[in-house]
Amino acid sequence: MAAQARGGAAAPALSPSAAPDGAAHAGPRAAIRLARALAVFGLALGVRALFLLSVRQPAASQLASFAEDSVHYVAMAQRLLAGHGYSFFGGRPDAYVSPGYPLFVAGLMHLFPADPLVAIRWSQAVIGAATAAVAASWGGFLAGVLVALYPPFIWSTASILTEVLFLLLLLGYLTLHARLLTSSRPSRGCAVAAGVLLGLAVLTRPIAAALPVIIGVVDWVRSARTTARPRQSHRWALLVGAAALVNLPWWVRNVVVLHRLILFASQAANPLVAGLKPGGASIQVPAGTNAYVFAIRYVLSALRSNPRAFLTWMTVGKWTLALSQPYAGGGPNGGFLQVLANYQVPLCWVGAAGLLWAAIFRPRLRVAAIAAATLAILLLGFIPTPRYADPLMALLAIGAGALLAGAAGAVVAGLRRLLRRPLTAR
Repeated sequence: MAAQARGGAAAPALSPSAAPDGAAHAGPRAAIRLARALAVFGLALGVRALFLLSVRQPAASQLASFAEDSVHYVAMAQRLLAGHGYSFFGGRPDAYVSPGYPLFVAGLMHLFPADPLVAIRWSQAVIGAATAAVAASWGGFLAGVLVALYPPFIWSTASILTEVLFLLLLLGYLTLHARLLTSSRPSRGCAVAAGVLLGLAVLTRPIAAALPVIIGVVDWVRSARTTARPRQSHRWALLVGAAALVNLPWWVRNVVVLHRLILFASQAANPLVAGLKPGGASIQVPAGTNAYVFAIRYVLSALRSNPRAFLTWMTVGKWTLALSQPYAGGGPNGGFLQVLANYQVPLCWVGAAGLLWAAIFRPRLRVAAIAAATLAILLLGFIPTPRYADPLMALLAIGAGALLAGAAGAVVAGLRRLLRRPLTAR
């Protein structure tokens, strides 16, 4: 039915030539975004395939040489497949870590029993490439390239650790949440999809649970006295509700099996305690003492005895250790991965500037800036190891890509205006 014009006459239907610029160019823009994402996906997958094929990877028989967490994840998956229940250390059931990544490993071990580690690595190569494609669709082509080529993201393809899977779920959730906040008509389906990805991210790394709260509060404040607030609040509730439903089986299992409600994981206090001493020096929690209570007492004692040194360590010290180097110990010995790693610190500074610029001038990337600030603060509560900073580095890469692309676009636009001016006016 034709819409009625203000004077009562029917308004003519919009032809393609009369359509607004956004509608007329929506199709070509979508095609460009798709082509950009596919190009970045191909680049990222090619680099990861080159890494897996050119660098010898440890076999399953060499499992003892893996990182400690990797050994536990493989053993957990084997126990799950053997019907021995969910346990990090073996023996009695526990909720020491959240179940997302162990279930991922168990699924691939079930599907590819002949050589499950190879299946896990190549699956993570595809996941890492998809993560770069998501970054390209959100932050632009250059942002996707930076995520595709960031050395630790390539290196972690061969690791049996949570980072690769978590990054895809995290960026997927943030991209959809950003779409909810910038779209004039955010859909319920988008909110539910964002919630599902958020729920899966929380099951993989519980740190993601803080993001919808902070993003929601910032949006609530920004949308004060606007007609958008009720609609945005409804979509936020759908998002959080979908995430809760995804996590509900884990909560029910903990209540039924462990007889207590554990929302995330029971070992959450351990990284907090381990990061209290400068340099991550070992701290032993006395037997029978609650780790959170011990951490609070330790912090109060440190603030009384030497507040300046403790606060410096808990802020600048931790950020420096986590962000100034891409690898903790190990890492590649030479090769292109080590050469690219030399750009770690410039990437951090340019990325931070890019996210600050995006928070002011790029509404589509404002969520990335909020998430990065939240993750940077949460990083202070853990051991300052570089792999814990991987989610933050992904967002910094997106910020750097967006800023560099914006700067290049401004230069090109300025040159075009200069060239179009008449010679007499120059």
